[in-house]
Amino acid sequence: MPDNKIACIIPVKNRRHMVSEAIESALAQGRLPDEVIVVDDGSTDGTGELVQKRFPMVKFLKGRSLGPGGARNLGAMAAEAEVLMFLDSDDTWRDDHVEKLIKAMDGKKACSFGITLNQGQCLDSAFTIPGREFQRHRPMEWNLFRWCSLVPSSVAVRKEAFLHAGGFPNVPLGEDWLFFARLSLSYEFGFEPTVLTVRKIHSGNLCWKVFSQKLAITVVDRLTEMARNAGKCDYLTHLNKTRNLILDKGDKWKSVQEWYMALIKYGLL
Repeated sequence: MPDNKIACIIPVKNRRHMVSEAIESALAQGRLPDEVIVVDDGSTDGTGELVQKRFPMVKFLKGRSLGPGGARNLGAMAAEAEVLMFLDSDDTWRDDHVEKLIKAMDGKKACSFGITLNQGQCLDSAFTIPGREFQRHRPMEWNLFRWCSLVPSSVAVRKEAFLHAGGFPNVPLGEDWLFFARLSLSYEFGFEPTVLTVRKIHSGNLCWKVFSQKLAITVVDRLTEMARNAGKCDYLTHLNKTRNLILDKGDKWKSVQEWYMALIKYGLL
């Protein structure tokens, strides 16, 4: 594993005031990534020009409104490294991020993940992902068919496994959840139980914008189809209860965080 090359893939769109801090955190690692790939997904605020001028050492790609999942996929396909790590443009890595995720892969696992600290002015208090819903003694697929306990910025995955899972699907909500769930059906995950990433929660976060009951149901329906096709019938009851809760209460939720809190309140997490 120490000889494997590592790529850091940063999707960005109109984050001129944030992306520099993300890139700097990747370049400040004790174990530097071998490639830093920035995918500008159609910025109109000068993000692309800033990145190319300030960070000439990174590989710069242009996308056209691919969405965060599609932009990550474009970066992954361009990467020459064997291990892919992702970093959203409004997140930052702690300086031992790369080293700890590689260690958690233990030389044999296809994936690993650590803890993300979520903080910002939109929150009453900071919280972590995974949170209290995550049951470490359970298989990752059991956890991931209940809730998305991972953040892309705290995950490492071998490119071979990434391609086998089909990358991030092109959906407006839950592309990370669907990808991680599919990945968990075939691969073992290593876990680093410390905070590796800081995630800024702000009004521009895609998951913090107006909650869509329709899109949430679509994500759960796709998870249900995935579980059924994989013969994981044990997960269908929970997914059906989640769907019914969204139908019953989801018109009152304003964010994904409120969805999560409702699942806890009604005993589904």
